[in-house]
Amino acid sequence: METKFIEQLVMTVPESLRETTLALQTEVEELLKAKSTKKFLVLEPYSRNTELCRHILRRMEKLPELPSVSCKEYRPLLMLLSLSKEVEIQNDLLHHFVEPYRKAYRTPEMLYLCEVLYHTGTPQPLYNMCNEVCDYFFVERRKQISRQYTPLTELDFQFAEKRLKPLYAAVFRMKVNRYSYRTHSVEELAGMFCMSVSTFRDKFRKIYHRPANRWLQEQRIGQIRRDLKYYYDRPLMEIAEKNGFASANRFWEFCTEQMKQSPSELHKDLYDELCKERRKFYLGE
Repeated sequence: METKFIEQLVMTVPESLRETTLALQTEVEELLKAKSTKKFLVLEPYSRNTELCRHILRRMEKLPELPSVSCKEYRPLLMLLSLSKEVEIQNDLLHHFVEPYRKAYRTPEMLYLCEVLYHTGTPQPLYNMCNEVCDYFFVERRKQISRQYTPLTELDFQFAEKRLKPLYAAVFRMKVNRYSYRTHSVEELAGMFCMSVSTFRDKFRKIYHRPANRWLQEQRIGQIRRDLKYYYDRPLMEIAEKNGFASANRFWEFCTEQMKQSPSELHKDLYDELCKERRKFYLGE
C-alpha cells in the first residue's frame, strides 16, 4: 500500500522537527474531514516554522509529478505554505508549483489557489501568486471572448472571477472595451453583460469610479475627435455615420452641445493641430 505524503513527511523529518510534524499530521488528518477550505487557516502557526516549510517543499519537489489537489492531503499543505511570510518559501512555492501548474494547464490546482487567495485575503507575500493565477484565467477568458479554444469552462471562469477581485475587475474592463464599440447606450451595454441596468451601473462605478453614461460619452467624444483629426479627407456625414448618428443634424447637435464647436469647426481645428504635430516631428522640434 502506498504511503501517504503526510506520513512520508514524518518519516523523513529531522529529529528537531519530529514532534511538530507529528502534531501537523494529526491536524491535517482532522482537516481532511472539513468541507470548507477556510478551516485550513488554522495551520497558520505551522507556517511560521521556516524549517518545517522548507522540509515540506523539498519533499514535494522530489515527487515524480506535481502534487494534485485531487489528492486531498495536498490541499491543507499548500495552504500552509501559502501562509508563510518568508520570501524564500513564497518564491519556491511560486517557481516550483504555481508557475508549473499554469504552464501545464492544471486548472483544478489553479482553482484551488483561487480559494487560497480568497480565504487568506491575498496578503503582500502572495501578490506574485495572485498575479500568476489572475493571468492564467484572464488569458483564457480573453480567448473565450475571441471565440478561440480554451480548456476552461464557464463555471471555471465564474468561480475564479468571484473569488479574485483583481481578476473580476480586469475581465470587466476587457469586456467593456470590447463591447462599447458596438453601442453608446448603457442599457445595451448592460444587456451584453447579461446584467440588469442597475447592477451594471453599480459595478461599473465601483471599477471605473465614474458613471457608465459619462464614460461612454467621453469615449464617444474621443473617437469623434480622432476621426475628425486623422480622417480629414472624409466627408463629415461619413464620420457621423461611423459614430452612430443617423443624420447630419444629430451629429451637429451632439458636437455643439458636448464639444462646444460645430463638426466643421472641429474638423478644421483638429486638422490644423495635426499639421502642427507633423511639422514638429519632421523638423525634430
